[in-house]
Amino acid sequence: MVAYALEMDPELLPYAPELLADIDVLGSDVELIVAAIAGLAPGPTTVVDLGAGKGAVAVAIARELGLSVHGIELFEPFVDIARQAAEAAGVTDRCRFSHGDIATMAAATSPADVAVFAALGDVLGPLDVTVGIIREYVRPGGFIVINDSCRRDGSTESFPGFDTSGTLAESRTWLTAHGDELVAEMIEGDADGEPDDGIDEGALMATRAHDLARRHPELESQLRAFVDDQLSEYEYLDRHTVSAVWVLRRS
Repeated sequence: MVAYALEMDPELLPYAPELLADIDVLGSDVELIVAAIAGLAPGPTTVVDLGAGKGAVAVAIARELGLSVHGIELFEPFVDIARQAAEAAGVTDRCRFSHGDIATMAAATSPADVAVFAALGDVLGPLDVTVGIIREYVRPGGFIVINDSCRRDGSTESFPGFDTSGTLAESRTWLTAHGDELVAEMIEGDADGEPDDGIDEGALMATRAHDLARRHPELESQLRAFVDDQLSEYEYLDRHTVSAVWVLRRS
């Protein structure tokens, strides 16, 4: 699941912290997620961040909103990085991280007021199946916040890892398949004319991959394939998808 989520050959996983060392936010829109949670009523006090990555979302929620956040992450090196980020931000008193598989931990985790699932795509399955898993982390009447991409209307292009993505209208249907209410939807804007963050991230990863390949020539082909795939994905996302943050109230 880790290799699938990070979109890399399993042989590269030991080098993932170095490959992604320059990228703190792994695909999610932190500002939109924080804004979505800030607007919830009644105001929540506890949040669980499912697939917390390096902790960027969890730390921002704890720092900016003062909420208690529990981040769960399957890739153990990222758990350590997330804990360091919480310490650097001065929020260790209200932001903690655990190593574990979010597909199986709901029964052993106290239900939170809000569950966040950001930029993890279909690692838990199609969107309706994913919501069915996430909602088990939330108390009835609590909220589910999902940050993901969907196909632009009229686009028929597909890309590995996005085969189950639907249009915005289809996504709304799948999000509410379990009877939960869609209470907010925020679409990420890209009208400012600035280059996509993905282009910069691709360049940063390419530099890291080049350095790794020089030290580990036996991994050169896998590293080149990883960078090429990431650049192709950034182009696909920019041309054929829109990013959204959805807020559901659990029934």
